[in-house]
Amino acid sequence: MEAQRREALDRNRRALEYFDVLRKAIDEVETAATAVTEALEGGATLAEALAAVDAPGRRRQLTDAIAEYERRRHDSRLAMMLLGLSEGMTKSDMARAWGISPQWAGQEVEAAQRMRGCTSEAQDP
Repeated sequence: MEAQRREALDRNRRALEYFDVLRKAIDEVETAATAVTEALEGGATLAEALAAVDAPGRRRQLTDAIAEYERRRHDSRLAMMLLGLSEGMTKSDMARAWGISPQWAGQEVEAAQRMRGCTSEAQDP
């Protein structure tokens, strides 16, 4: 169980650490959107305004940052589910604790077990 706890904490920290990258990407898109608004108010064409802020690059940067954060968050959740299993939680317990449907909890538990090659099942009474 201690190994599961360490793994869950490690994966959770990796997700938390990525907030800085995500915030930076959001801030840069906000700055670019403000510049586009100001350029349009100043009479620039949309093409000129978007080119001035490298709109495709900003969009790609934000999309990539969101996708990476989501991957890390999902890894963290799966590791937390494995920790819950090791602590005796059932799929129903996890559904209540995470505020998700029992079906989704079951899918996540199964994904977590596949991720780690576990064979233990979360049983519901």
